Amino acid sequence: MTLTQFILAVDNLVKSWALDEPDYRVVPRDALRAIWEQVREDAVYELAESERLRDQAMAKLHKHYLEESKPKEKK
Repeated sequence: MTLTQFILAVDNLVKSWALDEPDYRVVPRDALRAIWEQVREDAVYELAESERLRDQAMAKLHKHYLEESKPKEKK
């Protein structure tokens, strides 16, 4: 979703909820832009954190399989 699509979607919601007073129809674009940027930044952080956790788990799993496949030493 682009910023323009996001603002249009919010505009449509506000219009459907608007009262008769014209002030309720005005959508603060700067506030929406700030919200949009925060949501996007949070999504990027969450994705990076998920990838980090996945990579950490894969490394642990890989290490487990490598240790399991090593020949056992005889005592």
